[in-house]
Amino acid sequence: MKFLYFAVLFALFSSVAYAQTVLEVKNNAKNNDTVTVTGKLTQQTDKDKFIIQDATGEIKIEIEDYIWQQINVIKPDFNTTYTLTAMVDKEVMEEIELEATRIEVAK
Repeated sequence: MKFLYFAVLFALFSSVAYAQTVLEVKNNAKNNDTVTVTGKLTQQTDKDKFIIQDATGEIKIEIEDYIWQQINVIKPDFNTTYTLTAMVDKEVMEEIELEATRIEVAK
């Protein structure tokens, strides 16, 4: 019973997102980690792919249309600061990317 209790606690806390800088994500995040970054979108590289930048650097992020609907946005604003929760996509020999699961306008 204790093992099950600790297994549930571990699963719960290992999936909790915590705020990080882009540099911290690039240096420390592992594949499938959940992270939260705050920054401005600097460019759109494809239909649903963007570059988000904070004071420490920039990183690619995929933001699907249904994610934008969380804040009633049809077209992203490159002058707005966003807080994004995302899953880390870190494959061997490839550049790290994020896949957004939640978006908010930063306060």
